[in-house]
Amino acid sequence: MLGQIVWMRLARGEVAWAQVAILVGVTAALGTVFALNFTIGHLRAAREQVKRLGAHQERERVARDMHDILGHTLSTMTVNWV
Repeated sequence: MLGQIVWMRLARGEVAWAQVAILVGVTAALGTVFALNFTIGHLRAAREQVKRLGAHQERERVARDMHDILGHTLSTMTVNWV
């Protein structure tokens, strides 16, 4: 769209380069804002995934510890009973 505006004004000899520079700057700024919003969304999703993964790993660690303790306790009880 910016190219069309410049092309039409250039054909008529009415190019105001200061306005073109402003339009280019605004377009670049808007593109940067959209890219940052996109990146922030992905970072938030990644943070949530890391949080869920950490909780899952902690549950697995606790389950392994409980399994080891319970197995040892039951083995000791069996040996003492016999």
